[in-house]
Amino acid sequence: MKAFEKEYGVIPSVYAMGAYATAQLLAAALADADAKPTGKKLVSAIKGADLSDTVWGKVSFDDHNNIVGPVMVREVAKRSDGKLWNTVVKQYEDVSQFWDYDPKEFLASPPFSTTRTGK
Repeated sequence: MKAFEKEYGVIPSVYAMGAYATAQLLAAALADADAKPTGKKLVSAIKGADLSDTVWGKVSFDDHNNIVGPVMVREVAKRSDGKLWNTVVKQYEDVSQFWDYDPKEFLASPPFSTTRTGK
C-alpha cells in the first residue's frame, strides 16, 4: 500500500486491489505450468492455485467457478495525515455468490421477479 501511494500519489482503491489480486491469481496459477494453459487447463490451474494469502485475503472458487472470499464492512476514517480512507469494521470470511442461501434454491429462482422477494 505504501509503495502504491508513493508511486501514484493516491491511496489504492478497491479497483487497484482487484487488479493486483488478479495478477497474484495468475502468477500462482502459472507458477508450475510447463506451457501456456488455455481453456479447461487454465481453469484447473487457477482453481488449483494456492490463494490462501492474496492481497484480498484467503480466496477460493466455488463449484460454479465464482470466487469465494472475504467481504469487509467499512467506514470512512481520517488518517494521521488528514486523508480520508476506508477502514475495516467487520470482516466475513469465505463469502460466496450465494451468501447464506442454498445454491440450488437460489439458482432455481427467477433472476428478476416483481412478486418474489426472497427470504
